[in-house]
Amino acid sequence: MNIYEIGRNSYWTGRVEVISAGEGAPAGWTRTAMPELAIGEYARWRGEWKVTTLVPVHIGQVFDDTTQRREIAAVNNAARLIKTQRITAQLVTRGQI
Repeated sequence: MNIYEIGRNSYWTGRVEVISAGEGAPAGWTRTAMPELAIGEYARWRGEWKVTTLVPVHIGQVFDDTTQRREIAAVNNAARLIKTQRITAQLVTRGQI
């Protein structure tokens, strides 16, 4: 059975995978068969495939400074935790704790 990938912009990405009939489709994929497309036509997912001539727009990730700072802070916290664990392990092996 074929499954079809739905992009973040709700258009078919062009990717097709084959799964067994009893297997579930992962998120962002559908088992609904694709309509026949002519040149210049695109398939857009709206609960079912709709054929459109509107060119799909790529939705890129918007830079988010707050999220980036949060991720850097998480990495820094993890690095400090690892350093603390290493120091503690050294003290334990020396019998100082």
